[in-house]
Amino acid sequence: MRSRIWFAAVLLVVAACGGGSTATSTTTSPATTAGPTTVAPTTSTTEPAPTTSTTSTTSAPIGLSPSDQPWLVHTLSGVASADGDVVFETNPLLGDENLVRDRAGGIFFSDASGLWWWRAGETEPELMLDGGFFRIIEAIPTDDGPVVHLADERDRYIEMATLTEVAALPGSVEITDDFSIIRTAANGLSATVTQPNVTLDFEGFPDQVVEPAHLVIRRGSETLLDLRIGGPVEAYARLHDFDGRNVIVSRGPYEPALPPETFFVIDLGCAECTTTFIEAAATAAFTGSDIDWDGAIEVPDASCTSWDPDYAGAPSAGLLDRAEATRSNLLRATAACDITGLQYELDFEANIVLSQLAINRFDPRTWLAVSPDLLGEIDTALRQPGRLVGDGYVFPAWFAVDSFDDLASDEQVAMTAVYGDDAPSFWSDFFSIATGTELSVTIGVDGLVTALERPLS
Repeated sequence: MRSRIWFAAVLLVVAACGGGSTATSTTTSPATTAGPTTVAPTTSTTEPAPTTSTTSTTSAPIGLSPSDQPWLVHTLSGVASADGDVVFETNPLLGDENLVRDRAGGIFFSDASGLWWWRAGETEPELMLDGGFFRIIEAIPTDDGPVVHLADERDRYIEMATLTEVAALPGSVEITDDFSIIRTAANGLSATVTQPNVTLDFEGFPDQVVEPAHLVIRRGSETLLDLRIGGPVEAYARLHDFDGRNVIVSRGPYEPALPPETFFVIDLGCAECTTTFIEAAATAAFTGSDIDWDGAIEVPDASCTSWDPDYAGAPSAGLLDRAEATRSNLLRATAACDITGLQYELDFEANIVLSQLAINRFDPRTWLAVSPDLLGEIDTALRQPGRLVGDGYVFPAWFAVDSFDDLASDEQVAMTAVYGDDAPSFWSDFFSIATGTELSVTIGVDGLVTALERPLS
């Protein structure tokens, strides 16, 4: 599995879930979901004036051609490479969908300066038009060069050869009546994401996720893949790009506004090739043209799409209701690779010790830098017996005692299944028999996770 996770330099603020009784079930959209193409005005309706300015308001790029990268991401810091390095600093407008490919190895993007074109083979972009551009829908190739489809107070089509507005052209992006986006590639395959089905509390905010967003791949009316892509908390998804074989989709929670989202770059022809990263207020796009591909679609095995919204796991004997509910929530979150779901269960002062390196307990990028498979390790720990110590349950139970003989018989059986005959040596010879990913999880009787700890040498 080729998987990579990287984070924007933002603190992730965990919002408390709204209380109240469930009122109804709906497919409500989050604040970050893209709206219709007719939106509140953000720029003039007059024809944009050409500009010859090529000077960025920030720093120069690092000499990268966009075609050198399989995809690029417009983040809060600027245009970033597939490795997470900022290659051109910008002044992005928050909430805008502001990056598309030109289908010839380059990209178009917008920021507070205007509309930029970074052509294939060039080491820096060119500012094509001054002004504000709320949303870039796509770049449509023509014999005279690309036409950029923009959406602000109305749909506009700007021909890049003349920098003038032209009549509407058919493209590869369709926006449906419920504001879903359908992207159809040159090979006839289309991709879309569905809205989640959620219950609402008495204030009208999402309460419980009945079914998260799905990624759907079709050829005409035939569904070739219907994949649960949302998580128990990161339930809402956005489709960023589709080239006929590869998909970029992100997902995030309903609140707060502009939250960090988990991005998946999925190769439909390679189950183990999914790449994962996390960014906030970002738009991603491939850099190449559509792919003429008609191979068999494989279900990706690295995007944690097989989790079940109803999954709670077998109850752990003896847990109080609040602790058991948290354990079930964590198992759902780990099954869906939902880092936000993990954060929602953490105590504000949770003790997080994952390595000898200092980490910021408010910033999960430092957690995953030292423990890339943290969610999997939490899942493993919570499937072992837990033991009450003081006001918290420790998983696995053997992290809460001083010897094998202190464990109950069922706990000894579970520990022996992990360590075999070496189980009694756990306390005296841990660093010889441990796997290097040993982790204990403590859930307080009040239902908050108070510790994620790994023994240190």
